[in-house]
Amino acid sequence: MESKLPAAIRDKCLVTKILFLTEHRSVEIIQEALRISTNGYIVRSDAIELLVAIEAIQGNRIFLRKSLAASSLHCRRETLKTQTTEASKP
Repeated sequence: MESKLPAAIRDKCLVTKILFLTEHRSVEIIQEALRISTNGYIVRSDAIELLVAIEAIQGNRIFLRKSLAASSLHCRRETLKTQTTEASKP
């Protein structure tokens, strides 16, 4: 992730809730956002769900659209498979 701002905000104030509103659907960016404990991630084209995302975050839930979650999870599984296969090679 190019910006260090979310992590810096989280370091200064743990109770701050962070929602990414972006145009990026990159699995790597989504995973990095979740890694730093982002509360939500929404793509601008899905902004019609912005209020749903805010309500979820206010209710202490994480918001990630199902399609983004599925692609992110699939990519993570493939990465883990590759790492496991490489680790088991003599």
